Amino acid sequence: MRNRKHISVIIFSFVMVALAPGARADGNWWPSLRAELLEQNQGIAAARKKVEALSHIPESKMALADPVVTAGLMSVPVDTFAMDKADMTQKIVGVRQDVPAGSMRSAQATLARVDVLEAQAMFSKDVATAAMELKMAVNEIVFINRALSILNETDMLLDNFVRTSMAKYSSGKGIQANVIQAQLEKSKLVRKRLKFDEQLELGRVRINRLLNRGEEKAFLAPKEYITPAYPVDTSSLWKMAQSYSPMLLMARARVKKAEASLEAARASTAPMWMFSATYGQRDDKQDMARPDFISVTAGFTIPLYKSRKQEMVIAGASVAVTGQADAARDTAREVQARIASAVTSLEQEARLIDLYQTGLIPQATLALESAMSSYQLDKADFLTLLSNQINLLDMQMELESARMRKANLYAKLDAQIGTDGVEE
Repeated sequence: MRNRKHISVIIFSFVMVALAPGARADGNWWPSLRAELLEQNQGIAAARKKVEALSHIPESKMALADPVVTAGLMSVPVDTFAMDKADMTQKIVGVRQDVPAGSMRSAQATLARVDVLEAQAMFSKDVATAAMELKMAVNEIVFINRALSILNETDMLLDNFVRTSMAKYSSGKGIQANVIQAQLEKSKLVRKRLKFDEQLELGRVRINRLLNRGEEKAFLAPKEYITPAYPVDTSSLWKMAQSYSPMLLMARARVKKAEASLEAARASTAPMWMFSATYGQRDDKQDMARPDFISVTAGFTIPLYKSRKQEMVIAGASVAVTGQADAARDTAREVQARIASAVTSLEQEARLIDLYQTGLIPQATLALESAMSSYQLDKADFLTLLSNQINLLDMQMELESARMRKANLYAKLDAQIGTDGVEE
């Protein structure tokens, strides 16, 4: 009777471990881990530096090109190379300045600003992807730790089964095969532990890589999975995605880039002005002073071949704008579809978790307790008892797997919405 009560206590604690809620934030671990990710991840650092580098370019596009300074000799006779013989012989120095149309410089600056927007969208995507990978790696470690706890409780239960079987065998009421079968199940648990230990180490390696940590720094995994603070319904998620989704940000940046390219193509028809000034210094003759010369010129380009050049570029740029607008609308529909699919999957996992928690596992627990009582009274064989225990273990592991899948669905949904890509 005492052994039976001991087994009942183990079964109760075993079930409580598995039924413990697995979708609650463990303290406030994610904000600090996210801050470390933003600061230490090398891929994110590279993307941030690219944004910073590109942000210096737009202002430079409004500046004029550097002026061209020339110096030389003009009309020097080759027979004497004398500087005071021929009237047009002179030393010259000149300067030339090209002045593109203001609309062209403005269009080039707009293109450079759009490059910054595109880099920012890529940065958001890199952050969202890295955050998703980090959450899923942590979720896996949480799952493994909880699974190992379940296995430990199961191992204790099997130890009691072995002792009970040996006691019955010693009294002549049992068979040795029951003891061997229980020990075999314990060996299977050892194999599962070894596999989980390997996965645990691989998960820590992934986390250290994402956080750019040294291998010597241990990762203290939280005890629970994490859920987002925002409401999980399609309309609310879509509103958030419209502001933060990396896919939408990238699509909008490409539309703006196509529009800026069209603006630049139209501005290319405007003339470019060219101004130059030259000063010519002449040496005096022996009997006559000669004045110096100054020359000033202005010119501009004429779009003589506009129909074969600029208009072709404008036509192509117009089509590109339409194409990118269509692509942006398609991207928006894809993001909406992914959000709806994720919400549906989350609801299915929630129903499955509820089924395990309120139906299957309590029923399997009662079946195991009943089998244990019947075995104690010699009304059930050992295989029935062992089968009920294995069935309960499988359900506990399936429940924990469902919790991890749900947590990973949240991580993927966060990546779609893009809230982790927003720097605070």
